[in-house]
Amino acid sequence: MVISAFEEDAVNRSSEYYFDAAGKGIHVSRVLAQLGEEVIHLTQLGGYFKSIFLRLVKQENFKLVDVDSGADIRFCYTLLNKKRRTTTEIVELGEVVAVEIGKTVFNHFQILLKKCGWLIISGTKAPGFSEELFPQMVKTAKSQGKKVFLDIKGEDLLNSLKYRPDFVKVNTQEFFTTFFPDAPAQSQKSRSKLFELARSKIPQLYRQLGIHTIVTNREHEIIFNKGSEVHTLQPRRIEPVNTTGCGDAFSAGFCSEYARNEDIYRAVRKGEECARKNALLVQPGRIG
Repeated sequence: MVISAFEEDAVNRSSEYYFDAAGKGIHVSRVLAQLGEEVIHLTQLGGYFKSIFLRLVKQENFKLVDVDSGADIRFCYTLLNKKRRTTTEIVELGEVVAVEIGKTVFNHFQILLKKCGWLIISGTKAPGFSEELFPQMVKTAKSQGKKVFLDIKGEDLLNSLKYRPDFVKVNTQEFFTTFFPDAPAQSQKSRSKLFELARSKIPQLYRQLGIHTIVTNREHEIIFNKGSEVHTLQPRRIEPVNTTGCGDAFSAGFCSEYARNEDIYRAVRKGEECARKNALLVQPGRIG
């Protein structure tokens, strides 16, 4: 919803509003499709609004495979304040899914993986899924020689690292909460502390596991490595319209470019370009 100037404890009217199929995985899939890639999106769906979600996804240029979980679809309400140029999100928590749903998702995954060159996991899994779901997906994909890109955090990421994903992308908050959870809140807001810890942790991940790590920090520098060397890229400055989905657009742009050229510098630049284009549009997960 686009609002001229949001006021708390008041009636806020809007004549500009949109209803989209969304979510981190949807955003990644949509941008990949816009970049000309062939995408299969695997997810779980359920509840009263499932049919509406599927109808919205039919308008997209990627294939969706869903497992019916019976759990209601979550809603995210995004308020765009034109006066302050801010993006505020109100996100519903997901319902718990049954254990057997995770097994069904994994069975579908094993079949679909044979048709793909890359595995991209983006976002958090629904409550009820096994802690081993994402790690086992990574293990299976790597055993079949697939490229693996992870945009996940916390235990899901830590438990997946031993299977050597090719790329890990986290934002600043996710970097600290995953790798340095005991860091004081003040240090988590310090760019100098971020650089200090990134320059130690990122090469360590590469030396031990061969992982390339990308840390995004909103409008500030993107930190990444090529081998044991850590580099930065300064994003182009813009006046954003809606920052929702920028990280997902980055992931899509990065994977698309790397798949074509295997050049991490070009991939990071493409990711930044897609994130920037996404930020200039009202609806999330789009670059044009």
